[in-house]
Amino acid sequence: MNNHISSIKKLLVCLPVLVVFMVQMAAAQVTPLGSQYYLNRYLGNPAFAGLTNGFTGNLAYRSQFNKTDGSPVTQALTAEYGFNNRVGVGINAYNDKAGLLKRTRVMGTYAYHLPLSEKTQQLSFGLSIGINSERLNEQDVRGDVTDPLIAQLNNQPVHVDGDFGMAYTDGKLTLQGAIPNLRNFFKKDVINTADWSTFYTAISYKIDIGDELEPMSLEPLAALRGIKDHSSVLDIGANLAILNDQLYLSGLYHTSKNATFGFGINLKKYHSAVLLQYVTNTAGMSAYSNSIFQVGLRLKLSNDD
Repeated sequence: MNNHISSIKKLLVCLPVLVVFMVQMAAAQVTPLGSQYYLNRYLGNPAFAGLTNGFTGNLAYRSQFNKTDGSPVTQALTAEYGFNNRVGVGINAYNDKAGLLKRTRVMGTYAYHLPLSEKTQQLSFGLSIGINSERLNEQDVRGDVTDPLIAQLNNQPVHVDGDFGMAYTDGKLTLQGAIPNLRNFFKKDVINTADWSTFYTAISYKIDIGDELEPMSLEPLAALRGIKDHSSVLDIGANLAILNDQLYLSGLYHTSKNATFGFGINLKKYHSAVLLQYVTNTAGMSAYSNSIFQVGLRLKLSNDD
């Protein structure tokens, strides 16, 4: 009898932590890093690695306003290099921590860009292969650290994973599709602490709306993202570039009932760019988490600049 009472007490202590943890992990999967829509498409699709000649490096950081203990924090680093407009290679490193869970992913990418004409039309293919690790921090567990579920997760070896993507670009139109988390795609019995992305597709078209003296462009975008055991999420928005592509304003509405707003500066003289984004709460999660801010940085040393 006393053992049953002790187990109930442990469950009551852990329950609030588990609720917040699961909600935050679900939010992290529903809301990807905002840089992948315009600033750094390689984040969401390996086919974009080395699309332009030379080196491009990107950093991304995501956190909540008014951070609390266990609130999600995400960092991402990509580095890519393009050779002769045909071959691209890259490294994509991702680290995400929410509550008790830490997820680390490091991928190496090979991409091939097939010219379809003498102009800017290209069909690109990309494959990423690397390692993925998920661990629970046992020191922060408020309850029974001998729980077999914790041991089952932490005893998993670091496993091999991969992503595959395709893209068509012509300087105006961008049409793409990707299958992330190939291990989950082919192996259905993988143990996951949260439901990961199953596919990503997007289409955008860049429209010149300015003139030679004041060049401006507007790029509407629509994307559809699949999330295992959840409804697919549709993203609709646009990116406005003004002052000869030196300033950017963007906005996206997500059918997860939240929105992303961004402001970017393209420092062409220094071959770099900065993107600041604000993401509102997804529907029903305002009681558990705060809105999110994101920062993206880019350094581009390309022959196409």
